[in-house]
Amino acid sequence: MKRLIGVLVLSLALVGCKDDSAVHSAAAPAPAPGSMQASVARAANGAGSDKIAYTHKIGLEMARDQLQARFEKARALCESDPAIRCTLLRAQLNLFQANPYSSTNAELELRLAHDSVVPFQTRLLEKLPGEADAPTVASISTTAQDLSQSFIDIEQRRRQLTDYRDRLQALQQRPDAKIEDLMKVASELSNIQGNLEAGAKSQAELRTKVDTEYLVVDMTGRASAIERGTPSIWEPLRQAWYATGANLVSSMAVAFRFLITALPWLPVMFGGVWLLRIGWRRLRR
Repeated sequence: MKRLIGVLVLSLALVGCKDDSAVHSAAAPAPAPGSMQASVARAANGAGSDKIAYTHKIGLEMARDQLQARFEKARALCESDPAIRCTLLRAQLNLFQANPYSSTNAELELRLAHDSVVPFQTRLLEKLPGEADAPTVASISTTAQDLSQSFIDIEQRRRQLTDYRDRLQALQQRPDAKIEDLMKVASELSNIQGNLEAGAKSQAELRTKVDTEYLVVDMTGRASAIERGTPSIWEPLRQAWYATGANLVSSMAVAFRFLITALPWLPVMFGGVWLLRIGWRRLRR
């Protein structure tokens, strides 16, 4: 029975090596279209294809005073609008009000149903109340990733583990099984169950990727000409003042690195000076 268990373990290990060598996915960026609606619409039309995962990344630029309102609108669309099936994965808003010349930015990571991508983008680009212009699409990209091979590999691995588990369970029922063999079988069954649960989790994650579309929205708020005002002769000094803290810390870091680097050489330097003084005294004599 020990020999039979060893053969089963070896066969499963060889299968695992074969599975790991398979290619799990292939990604190809879609051509960049002229407008955001065209890109998202084209990806959504093919979103029904089996085992294809879509990723969209969009960069928007707008007036700085409108950034927070548009950020809140995008988050509300995802979390509260019943017409849009969306899951908010991450939302981050950075506001820098001290320096009128600095930009503000925000980023959202979302998962949308295939038929919710275009409506979400259309609503996101609508002008806000009191906003002079709609946001500008600064960048856009769409990536389609084929996960078919990953699904095949996971399913093949699941079948092999299930077959291996059934064989081990059959060994447990043998009347001539020894306690030592039963303990080994129980340990192997525990490992198999863990691998089956991990495979089920991976399969669920892949299914989420193909059943939804991943969208990253990056927003940048630019200071308007009125906010910036007319540059004055003191502007370089004001900008230097804003950067005082960062420059001070950076200089301290440089000085600290120099001190740490030079510290081991101090005994050598003092020894060299001492030898030079001794040599100079002997020459003078």
